[in-house]
Amino acid sequence: MEPKELAEKFKAKAAAKASKNEAAKVALEQKRADAAKVEEEEAVKRAFEVVVVPYLDECRATFPPNEFVFDTQTDANDGRPLGVSFKIGKEPDVRITSTLGRIEVSTSGSPFADGARSVDARHFIQTVDDLTGEKLSRLVESIIDQDLNG
Repeated sequence: MEPKELAEKFKAKAAAKASKNEAAKVALEQKRADAAKVEEEEAVKRAFEVVVVPYLDECRATFPPNEFVFDTQTDANDGRPLGVSFKIGKEPDVRITSTLGRIEVSTSGSPFADGARSVDARHFIQTVDDLTGEKLSRLVESIIDQDLNG
């Protein structure tokens, strides 16, 4: 082979190796992102199982009959909770759900065009780490105060 041909062969092999390394790097980054997503989903389910559902169940047990009702939205694959909705008295339903790792709190039955409006909880419940008994208490209290002041 001529030196020029050898140089071209070297360049082609180096480019192929670089492309293979880049593809491996992209695959590794995707694998890490997928693992992080699974971990976040697991944290959300755990928070709903360990904190949210027991807290709302306790509220239901201590409020007057039929004045506090709630339901869970479950994962079709494993039956674990992914969200909840609850209603206090005649107030609109309140939903707590997870979307792309962010916790969303909204109410139904509002006059807004999209059928839901964010409640004041958006200021203190935004991530899975915010799903605590204390913050759920603040949310329930704000709904009760809204009912009394509305």
